[in-house]
Amino acid sequence: MSFVFGKGSIRIFKTTDGEFRLREIYGDGNCMFRAISFILWGTENRHRQLRSLKTKLSQVVNHIEDTWRELRPYVLAEWNVSSPSVYANFMGADGTFASELECVVATKLKRLNLAIYRRADTTGNLRCILESRQFSNRRVKTANLLFSGKNEYGHYDVLLPKR
Repeated sequence: MSFVFGKGSIRIFKTTDGEFRLREIYGDGNCMFRAISFILWGTENRHRQLRSLKTKLSQVVNHIEDTWRELRPYVLAEWNVSSPSVYANFMGADGTFASELECVVATKLKRLNLAIYRRADTTGNLRCILESRQFSNRRVKTANLLFSGKNEYGHYDVLLPKR
């Protein structure tokens, strides 16, 4: 259930995993990278570091390009791109929407578990649409994201544990 306390205020969502409050992420095509940046570093402003082809920190686009043999079928299914260089140019561009594939890779590289939710109905109930629990250590954070919009060009916001 969602409770709205006025325009622009925090919304509280209940799921089977507990209660969350919404942290809205700026929508400029970089929202998934901005969301993961916020979870890792408390700021959206390091989103380019996650996506960038120019850093050597095992970032998302570089990793997918480097593991092309393994990830090619997923890239082909998601983006209909069959060349690693074409993918790198496409996804490496600032403002390009990232799919669930890039979410899973980003969280794996940054040692986070992942849960992506969607609104299940008009009352604000959420349902988990993707869960990737790659790390069993209890101290590993889970990136809880709320996805809205169309699958091809939607938006990611962050779900934070309710305090």
